[in-house]
This record gives sequence, C-alpha cells and structure tokens, in this order.
Amino acid sequence: MSDLQGARLRHDVTEIIARADRLRSDRGTFEAHWQEIRDHIIPMAAAITRAETPGAKSHQLVFDNSGESAHEMLAGALVGIMTPDTADWFTLRAMDERVNRDRDAAVWLEDCAARMLSVFRSPKGGFGTAQHEKYLDVSSFGTGAMFIADRPGAGIRFTSVPLSQVLLAEDADGAVDTVFRDFTLTARLAVDRFGRDAGPKIQAAAAKEREQDKPFRFIHAVHPRTERDGSRGGRRNMAFASIYVSVEDRTLMAEGGFHEMPYVTPRWLKRGDEVYGRGPGMKALADVKMLQRAMKVTIKGVEKIIDPPLLVADDGVLSPVRVTPSGINYYRAGTWSMDPIKPLMTGGRPDLGEEFMAGIRVRIEAAFFKPLIQMIRKDRMTATEVLQVAEEGQRILGPYLGRLKAEDVGPMVERVFAIMLRAGAFAPPPPALSGADLEIEYVSPAVRSQRLGRARALGQFSEITGPMTQLDPTVHDNLDFDRAYRDTADVLGLPKDWLRGQAEVAAIRQQRQAAQAKAAQTQALTEGVDTAANAVRALPALRQAFEPSGMTEGANANA
Repeated sequence: MSDLQGARLRHDVTEIIARADRLRSDRGTFEAHWQEIRDHIIPMAAAITRAETPGAKSHQLVFDNSGESAHEMLAGALVGIMTPDTADWFTLRAMDERVNRDRDAAVWLEDCAARMLSVFRSPKGGFGTAQHEKYLDVSSFGTGAMFIADRPGAGIRFTSVPLSQVLLAEDADGAVDTVFRDFTLTARLAVDRFGRDAGPKIQAAAAKEREQDKPFRFIHAVHPRTERDGSRGGRRNMAFASIYVSVEDRTLMAEGGFHEMPYVTPRWLKRGDEVYGRGPGMKALADVKMLQRAMKVTIKGVEKIIDPPLLVADDGVLSPVRVTPSGINYYRAGTWSMDPIKPLMTGGRPDLGEEFMAGIRVRIEAAFFKPLIQMIRKDRMTATEVLQVAEEGQRILGPYLGRLKAEDVGPMVERVFAIMLRAGAFAPPPPALSGADLEIEYVSPAVRSQRLGRARALGQFSEITGPMTQLDPTVHDNLDFDRAYRDTADVLGLPKDWLRGQAEVAAIRQQRQAAQAKAAQTQALTEGVDTAANAVRALPALRQAFEPSGMTEGANANA
C-alpha cells in the first residue's frame, strides 16, 4: 500500500467515525423517548441510553404488564398478517399482463416464489425469529432493522439488529439509503471474524487470556457508492459500499459492497422532517406510565387494608410491638381503658383504583389495536363476518400495512430474489420473460379473504341468473367465462401448472371444432346416402303410381 493510499484510508476511517457520531447526535431526542418506551413497554429490549449488565432485572418500573402484553399481541399479529409461516404471503408477477397469460412464464414465476418461501421458512435462515423481533421494535419504537446476509454455501441468514445500534440517513425521496451499525464485539470474536485486520490493540487484547473478552467498538457503514464502474465486477464496484471500521484502532478492517441494500429498516409512521418512525408505543406511553403509577398506589392501598397501620397507646404498651403472626404484645394492666392496640382504618377504596385502571387499559389496548386483533383471531366466523373483519382491518391498518409493504416486505423479497438469481437457484426463465419487469404481489389473509369474496360472488351470480339463462340462453354472451374461470382458479390458489396455457386451450378447441365439423360432414354424407338408397327403393312404387289406370297386367296379356 502506498503512502497516498494509506492516508486516504485513514481519512475515510476518520470521516466514517465522525459521520456515525453526527448521526447519533441527530437522533438524541429520540433516544430519551425510546428509553422510556423500553423501560415501560418493551423491557426485554436492549437499553438505549445506558449500558446494562447482562442478566440484570429489566421490569423494575413495571407494576402492570397490560401495555407489554398488548404490544406483544400487535407484533405477533403483524407477523401473522404480513408474513405468516402457515400460508404463502407473496407471489411474483410480470408487470406486463400479457406475459402473465403465458403459461410457461406463470409457472416459472410461481416456482420462483415457492423456492423463495422455502428460504424464508427454513430454520437455518432464522427469518421467523428475526421478523418477530423486528416487529417488536416497529410496534413500540416505530423503527425496526434486519440484516440479510448472503453466505455462499451456507444459505441466506436473517438477523434482527437492535435499534440502539442503528443509525439511519435518507435520500432525496425519503427512503433509507444509508445505514451505520454501531456495535461491540469482544477481542476474541473480532479476531476470529477479521483476523489480522482487526487492529493491533484488539489483537493484543485477544492474545491475553484476561482481556480476550474485553468489548471493543466497531462500525459497519453501508451507503450508496458514488464512485464506481458498473460495467466492471468486484465488490468495490457494487451499488452500495460496505466498510467495517475499528473505532479503538481507527483502522479499516474490511471494505466491500452489496448489489442492493442488505439492511431492511421499516418504519410504522413517519413525519416528513424526521428519519426515524413513530410507533404505537409512543402513543400509548403516557397511559402506560399512568397505569404503572395507579397500580403502585393501588397496591399500597390494598396493603394498608390487609395489613393496616396500628394505633398504639403511648404509655400502656411495652415495646417492641410485634405485628408478625402469633406475635404477643404486653401492656400494663389497668392503665388503658380502651384497646391498647387497634388498626388504623384509612378508608381506602381499592375498587375505585381498579375502575380507574380499567379505563386506562382500554385506551392502551386501543393504541395497540387489540380489539381489532381479537376480531381477526375470532374462531368460527361466517363468510360474511370474515369479509367484514377484513374490510375493517384494511380500513384501520391499511396505511400502516402499506408502509410495511413498501419498506419491509418489498425490500426483503427483492433482496432474497436477487441473491438466489445470482446463485443460480432458479430454473432457466422462459423466453416470454426476456426483458420483462417483475413485481411483488402480496397475498395477506385480508387480501385472500377479499379474493374469496369474488369467487363467492360468481357462485351467487350463477344461482340468481340461472332461471334467466333457461328462458334465454343468449344472456350467457354477457359473461367472459374463460376469464372468470381462470380468475377463480387464481383466487382459490390453484397451481399454475394445473391450468393449460391459452394457446394450448385454443389449439384444443380448434381440434375439437375440426373434429365436430368432420363428424357433421360425415353425418351429412351418411344421411345423403341413406336418402338416395331410400329413393332407389321407392322407384318401382313411383312408376306404378304414374302408369295409366286401365292398363293392367292381365289386359296387356290379352292384348
């Protein structure tokens, strides 16, 4: 490495560390807010503004877990709605509808989606766990993060990233295009991962038994690469730069790149002038804090009723006063006419505290959409109820789910598709897809229910219009039966390779029409031959009918 290259690398490292510090300073007001949410709503998450010893208690401020439970229910519901493990939650389509009507293209796209879903469902990839942890952050803090790693030979790996480590920046369109991950590793793990590039201080610590578990600070910076040659290969010409920096040694440990952003950072709701999102946890925080205070006061009130303070005569009872079970207290006989020790009844009303807290719990549950989630999870609903719940859920959650589709599901599917395509994990595409642009179609339970409603509507339509078609069969001309048939198969989720292509269907119909025409022609010829034979057999009778009536066989003989 030349002196100039070394100076440039040192300059880049200094700038990366400085930019990470600036991004952390910019989110300073959020951090105080996040810490309160963490303490009261999601105490199992990593601390934001302070360091905590592993294994330390995290529920010191929680006296009622209603907020924590409602928050966890929302996170679980989001996983079930957006990426359910028991159902297909996306398909691939061509943006040109003519390509989708090609059977080979449709079958290939369906096969690609099935292979991708198997990656998402593989236990080795860890998607289920990472997705749930990410939605816990999204539904509380308003922002979540996941790293999708391409590990050649080992498969794709999904890892949730604590919000405390994530620093974000947006592009001109408001999309996150820069992610700095500020994290720590022990000296031993850093050397195992980066080898000699970990830096001299870290290598020295790893070589000492007493210091090998000492934590060190690192930064992983991923941002758009401004200087690159897209026509050339190599990680240093990819769309996004990837740089690992050791803060302690101020050294560049690794430099590479990604074809697409490897971090997925969905936000629940965002103000235009802010980078980080705002989640339901922020809305519910005031009520959650009030509930904790009310529960703490109510607990004290109940304690005073069950174990009340005592009134003790100042000169009639011999100390100490024993309030333990079976405790014996002594007093001077004849010196106190009333009870020497009696409870002090404070007149507390814990029932009023419970009534007050019940109203707070209702507001907390509403902030986390618990009533709607309970409706969605209701068993034994009729078809009409399913559609009504789906419409209600779409009306209330639609704007938030739309953002999650754009910032979470979409980038995840695109990243996995690109990795698998580069690795040759798909079959060769058919010619119809050459140059075609693809898009993701989401198949959530709500969308599936709405589609089933279309299929049911077709059945109801057939039942209602049945008598009309018997009176006038020509009314069938108003309905495109081919399109209705194929759309119903798509709504019900039939595999694409179960349906013949439209060209094949047209060929089958043409062959059928030709066979029918040939059969009709053969039948016509047969009927013509039969008619001719009947005519020949009828000739004697015709001659006899046209001969003169006086001329008989006998008369001819006499003549």
